[in-house]
Amino acid sequence: MPNVIVTSHQAFLTEEALSNIAKTTVDNVYDVLVNGQCANELCYRFGDTRDCKNGKCF
Repeated sequence: MPNVIVTSHQAFLTEEALSNIAKTTVDNVYDVLVNGQCANELCYRFGDTRDCKNGKCF
């Protein structure tokens, strides 16, 4: 359509978003090292995504 302009979504480039991404990443690494699992971990196997909160799914 001639009246449409396509632009990319760049909200992740804000200072707040980048700070949140960095904090979540550090928290995830800490959780894996200290607790052996991460609250944000998802397992993907054979086209199926599963929650790993109850142990590893494979």
